[in-house]
Amino acid sequence: MSDSSEEQIVEELRLTNKLLALMLVKDQPNQTERIVMLNRFGFKAKDISSVLGTRLNIVTAVLSHKRKAGSQKSKKQ
Repeated sequence: MSDSSEEQIVEELRLTNKLLALMLVKDQPNQTERIVMLNRFGFKAKDISSVLGTRLNIVTAVLSHKRKAGSQKSKKQ
């Protein structure tokens, strides 16, 4: 298999993953919930940023805030 064929396959897989991710979050009412859901499904911040067309620093801020909120909630219990 040639390098260009492999690159084309990888690019098509990226596109497929992006479309599947968008389908997963299409019913989520806001961006924060979309980010959190994609993270739960195993997407990294960089990938979430790419899928949603959002800046990476926004995604990392949302995930950081949710982690902190979750750890504070567990400390109260």
